[in-house]
Amino acid sequence: ATQEEISSAYRRFSRIFHPDKHSSDPNKQKWAEQIFNKVKEAYEVLSDSHKRAIYDTLGKRGLEVDGWEIIFRTRTPREIREEYDRHLSSERGWTEVECGIGNGPVFGFKLFRTLSRLMFVNCGTGLQFTSRGIVPSFVSTMALQLDAHSVGYLTYRAGGQAGSSMTSTYVRDSEKHHLNAAVQIGNPHSFISFNIMRKIPQHDMKLRLALNLESLGHRRDVSPLCVFYRLYNGECSEESFALIPPSLFYDRTSRRRNKFHPHHLDA
Repeated sequence: ATQEEISSAYRRFSRIFHPDKHSSDPNKQKWAEQIFNKVKEAYEVLSDSHKRAIYDTLGKRGLEVDGWEIIFRTRTPREIREEYDRHLSSERGWTEVECGIGNGPVFGFKLFRTLSRLMFVNCGTGLQFTSRGIVPSFVSTMALQLDAHSVGYLTYRAGGQAGSSMTSTYVRDSEKHHLNAAVQIGNPHSFISFNIMRKIPQHDMKLRLALNLESLGHRRDVSPLCVFYRLYNGECSEESFALIPPSLFYDRTSRRRNKFHPHHLDA
C-alpha cells in the first residue's frame, strides 16, 4: 500500500473505533480502545520505512526490543535487503560461507533449506585452527510449525568445546503466556528445562517460573543435579534468559553463599 492509502485507512478506522465514540457502553468502549491501539501501532510501523522493512522481513517479533535497548541495534532496510541477497540461492534456501580470526583462524559453512510449508532445516559446520590442532564442529536444527502458536525444534551438536548433544525443544507463544520446554541428552552435559512466563501487559509486568534439572558431567565442585525456580516481575526477555545456563546460577549461589542476594540472578 502507498503512504496515502495507509494514512487514509488510519483516519477511517480512527473515526470508527475512537473510544470517545463508544463512551455510552463501557464494554464497547474497552473493545474499541483495544482495536484503536492496534490500529495506531500498525500505522506507526507502516509509516516508518525502517520499522516497516523490519516487520516485512522479521515479523512483529523483530520490533520487540524490550530488554535489549543497550546492545540491540535494528538494521536498516538496505542492510536487511543486502543480507537477504547474500543468503538467497533459491526460493527454498540459502547458503553462507564465513571466516574469522580470534582464538585462531575460523572457517565455517551454513545452509538453510525449507522442506515444506511448515518445516525447515538448517545446519552449519566449522573448523577452528588452534595451537593444539584443528577443532571441527557441526550443528543442525530441524523445526516444525505445530500450530499457530507452537514450534518444535530438534537440534544436534557435535564437536567443539561444548561436546556432543541432541536437544528437543518445544516453544509456545501467545498473547498471555510464553512456554519453553527442552530436553538435552549429551556428553558431558544433559538437562531438562521448563520455563513459563505470564504476560500482564496492562501492568507492564511479567511473571516467570523456571525449573531446570541438569547433569554437570565430570565437574566435581558442584552437585551433579541442580533444581531451582524463579518468579519475578522483571524486564529480562525470553532470549536473554535462555542464554544463561542453569549451571551458572548454581555456581553463583555456591560461590556467594554468605553474601548471596536474589538480584545476582539478574546480573
